[in-house]
Amino acid sequence: ITSMVASGYDYRRDDDAGLWSSADLTYVITYEM
Repeated sequence: ITSMVASGYDYRRDDDAGLWSSADLTYVITYEM
């Protein structure tokens, strides 16, 4: 799931770096930590 989340985050970030970046960023960081 880590890989999928990272990929989705990267794609979404490029599309909506404002909304997704905030929500996904926290999720990715928490998951990685």
